[in-house]
Amino acid sequence: MKPVAEEDERSTCVSLFSIAGHGGVGKTTLTQLVFDDESLDKCFKSKIWVCISFPFNAKKVMKDMIEYAAGSKLEVGGLGALLEALKKLVSSGKFLLVLDDAWDDDDLFAWGKLFASLRSGQRASKILLTTRKESVADMTSSALGGLISIQ
Repeated sequence: MKPVAEEDERSTCVSLFSIAGHGGVGKTTLTQLVFDDESLDKCFKSKIWVCISFPFNAKKVMKDMIEYAAGSKLEVGGLGALLEALKKLVSSGKFLLVLDDAWDDDDLFAWGKLFASLRSGQRASKILLTTRKESVADMTSSALGGLISIQ
């Protein structure tokens, strides 16, 4: 893993870790072992696992995140309501968010919308992204701007 951006006074308190590699090498398996580690239950108020679809759809990912955390289907219509619900979720306590199997590196703007909503996350919140494409890891680091990113 190599640091992509150093934390400074302007950066948010959410960190991104990317695992990139060929299919079948165990990225998701490793991530599942980390996610299922019971000792992390004490560290994070919310643990959320979302599989990323292709093409990337920020609105669907936000809805999936909120539904996973709530444990039920969500009847939220517009993007504004989703953004509010997501900000409320991530600001309520530290979270561990897994974004599994991201492929789409074409829409920096859509990734930026998602990560902008996560900037209100509490200190020491973590995002773990798995991907087969190193370009996705690089692009999501760019989309995160001030977030700390390690690949």
